[in-house]
Amino acid sequence: MSFSAEQARRAADELRSRGILEETLVLSTCNRSEVYGVPPESSHECAPGLSSFLSEFHAVRPEALSGSLYHHYDREAVRHLFRVSAGLDSMLLGEAEILGQVREAYRFAHEQGATGPVLNRVFRGALEVGKRVRTETERLIQSSVTTDRRKGKVTRGRTPSSYRTCWIDHEHKKGRAREPMPSGLPPNLEE
Repeated sequence: MSFSAEQARRAADELRSRGILEETLVLSTCNRSEVYGVPPESSHECAPGLSSFLSEFHAVRPEALSGSLYHHYDREAVRHLFRVSAGLDSMLLGEAEILGQVREAYRFAHEQGATGPVLNRVFRGALEVGKRVRTETERLIQSSVTTDRRKGKVTRGRTPSSYRTCWIDHEHKKGRAREPMPSGLPPNLEE
């Protein structure tokens, strides 16, 4: 299931107009489609509404989607987005294209008025994390392959390992996160 730019705009508009989400961003790449959003304060569980919406929007039976959908909430949603932006949740670990796709999806949703204070803060942070991981990873890659001329051997450094839409709680909207926002960086890259 994927979204063209026009479908992403239409989906974000419909999710907001139906009251399923107040803020919405659709990220669609070659191997993933994710919906990031902030539910209304009156809604404690918007996953069923979103699942039904996706089924209807793409004209797919709900049973066909049941094993393909996953949901992250609050801190885990932010962590997931940071991992995606950093290229740690890609088919090819560390691929750089995803950061540009996240940036473009955010720019598009922001220009359409689909984001608000919560998604703006979270996506700006995710883009910063992705850029930092990219910079640090490039440094690691450049220094990880070294040639010891005396012994004529090549050694390789360690590379980060992998992990695995998403809702952000209204506590974040009010600027009071329950826990500090995750940095999204592998432990050896945090300062």
